[in-house]
Amino acid sequence: MNPTIIIQPDQQSFAKYMAEIIVTAASADIEQNGVFSLVLSGGGTPQPLYELLATSDYAKRIDWERVHLFWGDDRLVPPTEDGSNYKQVKEALIDHLPIPAENVWRMKTELEMSAAVDDYLASLATFATEHQACKQWPSFDLVLLGMGSDGHTASLFPGSALDSQRDGVWGVSAEYEDRPAQRITLTESIFNDAKRIFVLVTGEKKAAMIATVINETQQPQKLPIQRIRPKSEHLTFVLDEAVAKLL
Repeated sequence: MNPTIIIQPDQQSFAKYMAEIIVTAASADIEQNGVFSLVLSGGGTPQPLYELLATSDYAKRIDWERVHLFWGDDRLVPPTEDGSNYKQVKEALIDHLPIPAENVWRMKTELEMSAAVDDYLASLATFATEHQACKQWPSFDLVLLGMGSDGHTASLFPGSALDSQRDGVWGVSAEYEDRPAQRITLTESIFNDAKRIFVLVTGEKKAAMIATVINETQQPQKLPIQRIRPKSEHLTFVLDEAVAKLL
């Protein structure tokens, strides 16, 4: 892999760096295309970013009526339950913004897996048809991803099939850190069509894995984060000092 590596000293700097990236990208893409599509990640790492974007200083710098929010993956739980990536973002960000409800493209995680997959594929096709000239799925403007200590990203886990069939959305049964879950996830076909991808990773416990992922031989079957290779070549790892200590 040959990504850009950005290292921030602490959570506050980390969140501010990414907030400025999103503000700048949104402004440029809205000016050029009239719309900005952002794919969100769950988990603790992006939480301070979402909370910062919800503050008045940042919220007023983005034309939220032209922003469309998507999710890279989610657990198949009702959207009001803990464990829902949608709920996390709703409470931290969406509830504080003047964003139209129709611009929030959540995964219908209250549905059975195959129905949830079909519904999100239809949502992606609808957005792409309306805003990107009838493509099968969007070429997202900016994607936020995380990385687990086992090298997974979104809900693409070690040992899962490589996306050679260009499927856009998968249903996944997986257990991670003793947390079994039914999930749906975008696949690398969609992620790699994005204009910009930022992988956000923090914490000393992931230091060995991030060094392996960035510096060693490609093992995409074993390390799904290595499947993220955007055609645009705009791939950035944003790290804190703790996770970057072995680089």
